[in-house]
Amino acid sequence: MSAAVVAQKVAELRDDAQTIAQEQRNETVREIFERLDDNGSGSLDRSEVRSLLRQLNKGQPPTEEELTFVMKMAGEGSVQPGRARADTRSLEIGKDNLMSAVTCWRIYQSSFADDKSMGVILFKKFDPESTGRLDREQLKALLEELSAEEEVTEEDVDFVLDRADILRDGTISKMELNQAIAAWYQRQNIKVSERASLSQRSSVCNIL
Repeated sequence: MSAAVVAQKVAELRDDAQTIAQEQRNETVREIFERLDDNGSGSLDRSEVRSLLRQLNKGQPPTEEELTFVMKMAGEGSVQPGRARADTRSLEIGKDNLMSAVTCWRIYQSSFADDKSMGVILFKKFDPESTGRLDREQLKALLEELSAEEEVTEEDVDFVLDRADILRDGTISKMELNQAIAAWYQRQNIKVSERASLSQRSSVCNIL
C-alpha cells in the first residue's frame, strides 16, 4: 500500500472519529436539554436556565443579575449590545444555544474563581468599595491600566460601554468584565488601523 493511500485512510479514520465525537456531543447536549426542559416546550425559560446554572454552581443558585446576563448573552431573541435593554422574561435558550449558556457561565466563574483570578484582582484594585460594578471613571482607569501608553478618551469609554454593558445600566459588572476587556482590545486594533491608514494617505500626499 502506497504512502498516499495510507495517508488517505488515516485522514478518513480521523474524519470518522471526529464525526462520531460530534454525534456523541450532540447526543449529550440533547439529553441534558431534555432533562432541563420541564414543560417540553423545546426551549428553556428563565426558571429552567436558573436550574441549569444552579447545577453548574454546586447547588448555589445564581443571582437574578447573573441569570439575566446569561439569558441576554445566550438567549434566543436577545438584543445586541448598544440597543435598548430587553425584557428578559421573553428570552429563551434553545438546544442550539445551550452550550453557549454553559460556556458563558464557566468563563465568568473562572474569572472570579479565587484571589489569584484576573477578575478578583482587577475588581479589588478598581472597585475599592466592593460594589461589584465599575462606574465610568473606574472603567476608564482600568482601560488606562490595560493600555500601557495608549491614551484613553471618553470616546473609548463609550465604545467599551456600548459593547460590554450587556445589562444596560451604564456600568461594568463582574459578569461583563471579559466583554469590556475584549471590547477595549478591539478598540485598540481599530485605532491602530486608522493610524496606519492615515499615515499611508499622508505618505501618498507627500509623494504627490
